[in-house]
Amino acid sequence: MNSMRGWINGDEWYFTLRQPVLTEPTGGKHPAEIYLDLAERVGVIDEFLKCLNDTLGLKESFRLKVGQKYSPEEVIDRHIRSFLGAEIGLDKLKERGFVAFPRTMVEKFPRALTKLPRAHLYFEFLLEAGQQLESIATEAALTLDTRGFQPLPCWYPCAAQVQAAPAYDLFAVNYKLPFHTTTMTQDNPWLAGLAVHHPVGYRYLLNTQTAARKGIADGDEVSLETPTGASACGIVKLSQCIHPEVIGIASSFGHWGQARKAGRHRGTHFNSLVPYRVSQIDAMAGLLDACVKVKVSKASAR
Repeated sequence: MNSMRGWINGDEWYFTLRQPVLTEPTGGKHPAEIYLDLAERVGVIDEFLKCLNDTLGLKESFRLKVGQKYSPEEVIDRHIRSFLGAEIGLDKLKERGFVAFPRTMVEKFPRALTKLPRAHLYFEFLLEAGQQLESIATEAALTLDTRGFQPLPCWYPCAAQVQAAPAYDLFAVNYKLPFHTTTMTQDNPWLAGLAVHHPVGYRYLLNTQTAARKGIADGDEVSLETPTGASACGIVKLSQCIHPEVIGIASSFGHWGQARKAGRHRGTHFNSLVPYRVSQIDAMAGLLDACVKVKVSKASAR
């Protein structure tokens, strides 16, 4: 469904439905079915249903009842009816594909009409939240980095910068190509073929001066290695349009699943280079830091 967020433009809201392309069963399960099954197996299904009621904002007449078993379709149907009204359920939404309804002037321009003329700059509540988290962590004998709980933006080096030895002198960064969509289009044969002929599709982007210092020429095969022992190989494309301390790895390639006929083993899987440690996890949002340093050398020299 449309997330109803204020930065989405237009005169109408859209409640949309994504439907399966294949009608034959593939053996895969809907994520909601997996969550419901796991909750039942570990004995927390009642608590899970109560939480789901609140998370989905289900109205009283459509709330999930404790002690009953629900399929993903039933949960989705209740969500739709609770939001759009009892007369429109999953079946009708499947027929229509989407339901549109008008936005109010405040919903079209929320920041202009509801927050004139101020923007929140000093997040004082983060100080208290950081103190509470640090207190709880201390009681649990845990060490957490709470430096990020500041009322104003602050900078400090990421764990990869602090932990990496000087030999690991380049930051590996991941960026997206305009003709690929996150991890969802890498197995599209037409787009996979396009990436082969694209100047940087499956290649590493490296600054020209940095490459000259390391004796690397355009089109050379190079090896990347991280301080934790992860490695990858690829062909270099030289450019003045990338920072001298950075090596760029495009898109979300490097799939290894057997079903990935077009995208299998093409390009580099960036996440495989990122270390999974407590020090790499942001204490504020629980997000994994994607910062990783590498050393680069010509593959023929290894």
